[in-house]
Amino acid sequence: MAVFKIQTLVNYNEVKRVMNKVYIFPAIFFLLLCCSCRRAGRQTEIIRHHERLLYALASNDTTSLRQEQLYLVDTLSSDSLLASLQMRDYLYAWVNSYCFCKGTTEASATLGSIVTEQIAADTKRLAVRLFDTGKEKQLEEMLRIVVGRLLELGMNDAAAVTAAAVMGIDVDPACPGDIARRLLTRLLLAGRKAPRLSHTVPLVASGPTLLLFYETDCPNCEAVLRDLCGFYTTLKDRGVRVLSIASDEDEHIFSSRAASLPWTEKWYDSLGFYSPDFENYGVASTPTLVVVNPDGRIAGSYHTLEETGLISIH
Repeated sequence: MAVFKIQTLVNYNEVKRVMNKVYIFPAIFFLLLCCSCRRAGRQTEIIRHHERLLYALASNDTTSLRQEQLYLVDTLSSDSLLASLQMRDYLYAWVNSYCFCKGTTEASATLGSIVTEQIAADTKRLAVRLFDTGKEKQLEEMLRIVVGRLLELGMNDAAAVTAAAVMGIDVDPACPGDIARRLLTRLLLAGRKAPRLSHTVPLVASGPTLLLFYETDCPNCEAVLRDLCGFYTTLKDRGVRVLSIASDEDEHIFSSRAASLPWTEKWYDSLGFYSPDFENYGVASTPTLVVVNPDGRIAGSYHTLEETGLISIH
């Protein structure tokens, strides 16, 4: 009898294990199916709004066109858009909806500052929403496509105004100015080959290169210099090469601070903020740190050492 009970208990436990597996696998399958359906639903939604945008543009339905413009600005999930194969086409159509008239295939010659102001204002509104939700990287990727399309359409001023607006800088649409153009340059440099420096220092190296654009006696620059000096040994041990370029127009001012900097590759340009290096790297303010990958392509531009991701300060 005891043997029978033990055998029964074993059989019961075995059945229980089998049943658990029987229920677990369908549950997992159902969960994966739900996730897949949710993603498919979001992609279907993007396709639907893309088609609505194109239809409103072709039919010159200004009310529907404005609704679709604001859908991207106020509602559309940046994660869903970036995961979509239609992202570039959708953003191109979105830009076209501001720049084209009555479904024609050529940009209107009379667009002027009104269209520039509108697309800049809407992009700024989109930026605020994404910044508030910690989506800076997604915003930059979307923005590069938007300003790239504006440049393709020959709307260089609109591209510069839009790049500035996202940074909270309002400029004259008819004359964006140097700062707006530098912000546009900075935005477009990510992922591209680093421009040649005036000192012809090769930027292809075995590890990352960290470029610092600064001005002596600038308080924010001094904070970055202190961090760099404090962590220079760690950066060097990790294979990071450090170069610094000062906008000081006076050699004595430059030397007074540069003499204590531990890295060897450092110089200044007598042209100051308007030197070719500052312009080519889209430096709109100091300090600016630029990380160049070992292959010579720019990883990004930053304002603090910690933002570069090369080291954790806190």
